[in-house]
Amino acid sequence: MHIKKNVNTLMAYELLKILKKNKKKIAEKIKKDTNKKLKDALAEVNSSINILNYAILQYAKIKTNYTAFKLQNSIGKIFFEPVGCVAFITPWNYPLLTIFERLPFALLAGCNIILKPSEFTPNFNNLLKKILHKNKILNNQIKVLLSKDNKEGKLLTYDKNVDMISFVGSAKTAKNIVRQTSYSLKKISLELGGKNTAIILDKDFNVNFIDNIIFGIFENSGRACVAISKILVNEKIYDDFLQYLQKRIIKKFLNKNIYERKILKFEKN
Repeated sequence: MHIKKNVNTLMAYELLKILKKNKKKIAEKIKKDTNKKLKDALAEVNSSINILNYAILQYAKIKTNYTAFKLQNSIGKIFFEPVGCVAFITPWNYPLLTIFERLPFALLAGCNIILKPSEFTPNFNNLLKKILHKNKILNNQIKVLLSKDNKEGKLLTYDKNVDMISFVGSAKTAKNIVRQTSYSLKKISLELGGKNTAIILDKDFNVNFIDNIIFGIFENSGRACVAISKILVNEKIYDDFLQYLQKRIIKKFLNKNIYERKILKFEKN
């Protein structure tokens, strides 16, 4: 596919080079800050690279303007323009991925970017700032804000020079952000604690299907915005499904004695 060559794609490709070149270093810092296994940290970096590649490919399909309608005496045109300066406030549990689920699209749109990662990932933050700020192409477009003071986040939400806040975190903090951004009528994007649902309609479920549901809540000790914390099951297969689910959880994650002591309990609602 032909990729549009302009300053936006140039910066995106520079970012891609930086991620690939520093993949292991980034993963090691994530491991140190979050206590994840190195393979999980590497998976996070690879997922971020995949999202960036996806954004670059999608960018090639976007028209920056088009004619919406033509009438006898008038023409309607739509123009796509960058929002402006976007500030990303992101959490510690997936320090790179929560940035790259958003940053590539803002960058390709032509936005200026401020990153405020969690104060609980200092090793990752310092490396991120170092590798981004020494790149001459990206240095003026992306800034990493390092601070342990939560007042810095408040300054971003109030600052009239910031046009949009993209936040991933708790509902409590999100409410504060909504109030604070109302003074300057910023655009806001909020990803809060996930209470996602798996739905089981019939008995044609298999081991992989069940394991994916289990992984959805046990991954990262449940500290994930997209965690599956609720399962809706067809009443006709409820008992069979529940028994199968219990056995798989015990086999994959728990000691058999836990089941025998009936500590593991499921209630039918």
